[in-house]
Amino acid sequence: MAALILAGAMAEARAGTLFTITSSGYTVGSGFGNGSNLLGVTFASSLSNPTSFTLANPGDSASYTFGQVTFDDNEGGPNAAISAQEAAGNLGVTAFLTFTSPLSSTVQNVAVTGAVVGPISDPDVDFFINFSPTVVNFGNGGSFTVSLNNLSFTQNNQTRTNTVTITLTAAPAATTPPTTPVPEPTSMALLGAGLLGLGIAARRRKAA
Repeated sequence: MAALILAGAMAEARAGTLFTITSSGYTVGSGFGNGSNLLGVTFASSLSNPTSFTLANPGDSASYTFGQVTFDDNEGGPNAAISAQEAAGNLGVTAFLTFTSPLSSTVQNVAVTGAVVGPISDPDVDFFINFSPTVVNFGNGGSFTVSLNNLSFTQNNQTRTNTVTITLTAAPAATTPPTTPVPEPTSMALLGAGLLGLGIAARRRKAA
C-alpha cells in the first residue's frame, strides 16, 4: 500500500503545474498621447487569451510575446524634442496578467520609466521602460516569477516588442488523499475468533 501511495505522489509531481492566463495588457498614465505636453508613445498588447501551459520543475519557464510599444513623438518635425512638460507628465506603465490557474489573481508588474529632455535626433536614449521580476506565491509552498524585458528608444518611429516569461521557482508540495488502512491478516484472524466465540456462547445460553 505504501508503495502505491508513493507512486501516486510521484505521478502528481511529474504532471506539473497548470498555468492559465485569461487576460493581459498595459495600464498607462495620462502623460502619453498625441498633443501638446504629451509623450508620443502607444501600447498594444498581443498575448493570445486564454493562454495555457504546464511547468513541471523549478527553473522551467514559458515565454510569449506580450505586446508592442511604439515611440513616435514627432511634434516639431525633424527638430522634434522632448519637452520638460512631457518628461514630467504621468508616464506610469504597468503590465498585468490575470491568472485562473494555479491561482485566481491579477499579477501586476510596475515599470520604472523615464523620458530625457532634449532632441530626439541624437543617438542617446530618449525614453525607457524597465521592468523588475514579480514574485507570486501559490498553493502549498509554490512560487513563480513574471518577467518582462526592458525597452529603450533612441529615435522616432521605433517599435519594440515586450516578451513575458513565467518561470516556476518552487513547485507546490504534493498532496495525497487520506487512505483507509487495510487490516493485517493477524487482526482479521483475531476478529474471526472473537465472532466465533460469541456464537458459541450464545448457543450455550440457548441450550441452558
